[in-house]
Amino acid sequence: MPDPVGRGAGLGNELIVWAKCIIAGHILNANALHPAWGANARGYHRFFGTSRLDFVAYRMLKKVMPTLRFDEAAYYAHGGGDYGQALQAFAVTNKLESRSHYLLLVDGLWGGLDMLSNARLPLLAHLLSSRSTASNLYALDAAIPRDRLRVAMHVRRGDFNAPQSGSAVRGKFNVALPMDWYLAVMRNLVEYFGNHVHFLIVSDAPEEDLSIFYSVSGNVVTTKYQNMTDISDMLALTYSDFVVCSVSSFSIWAVFLSSARYGWYEPHLEPLGGVGAVWGSEPLQRAEGSLTSAAAAFFAQTENAEEKWKFRGIPIGDDGICPNYLLEDLAACLALKQRSSDLIRYGIAPLRRR
Repeated sequence: MPDPVGRGAGLGNELIVWAKCIIAGHILNANALHPAWGANARGYHRFFGTSRLDFVAYRMLKKVMPTLRFDEAAYYAHGGGDYGQALQAFAVTNKLESRSHYLLLVDGLWGGLDMLSNARLPLLAHLLSSRSTASNLYALDAAIPRDRLRVAMHVRRGDFNAPQSGSAVRGKFNVALPMDWYLAVMRNLVEYFGNHVHFLIVSDAPEEDLSIFYSVSGNVVTTKYQNMTDISDMLALTYSDFVVCSVSSFSIWAVFLSSARYGWYEPHLEPLGGVGAVWGSEPLQRAEGSLTSAAAAFFAQTENAEEKWKFRGIPIGDDGICPNYLLEDLAACLALKQRSSDLIRYGIAPLRRR
């Protein structure tokens, strides 16, 4: 069960704890409870059809059930690394197999998303089945031609701090990025792909603030005409060909659930030698042997690394210019979207010569 009950965090943060519960449920062959949506002021219970009083039942469970907690200290005490393996070691230590009933509390935004990878598909199943999500996604698919390159842009405003740019953004989260950056990226893609690229704008900004995007391309769709878009907006990013991210957990979750390439505001990245990292300013990731420092060291030791490595996350500077290798890869993605070259959509493919 997620704990603490009633934390009321944003969707991205709630998903972290839910993913941990999902993994725990599979590892321990136990029922995995969802977050206490009823206690969340953002009304997420409406999406999942859960009781507004689920947090009351959760608090009762804490009082009446034998309770254990798998927190950050327990995670590292049992090996760290893979979340499921650490949890399995915790289960052995506490002899959970021999217990007839117990309540395991999981908590915290610690640990990062990488260790939650095994929860991606089960979590996607929950999200896709939420209220209004399928109908919203269907409408977007119907509005965007399937043979166009779909580029989704997450333009976060709302509860974020005022837009900042350059070094003022480095290492900071919950800061709105400059609108000029999104527009510059958009212009660069239009210049390269012309009418073959279609843009999906996901934003909490008012519709009038987004009208500027229509001046760059006529192929623009927003989700402002839809209702209950909290989850469908995230998944609309997830199921795009290229995602231009905001500096937020919402964007991070969208690309975590996806396999698409994504662009990241380069000034936000922490420099580590000749490379940059989203989490490079965190003391744990600067320590020798951490995932980030190990990746930076491996890159530095690789001969002609920039030519040999493939990068899923692409740093894009204030000028909005995408690197040539990204444009070429997106062009290949566009080619694969054409119906005429897709056998199961009445397309064709050359036969092998004997």
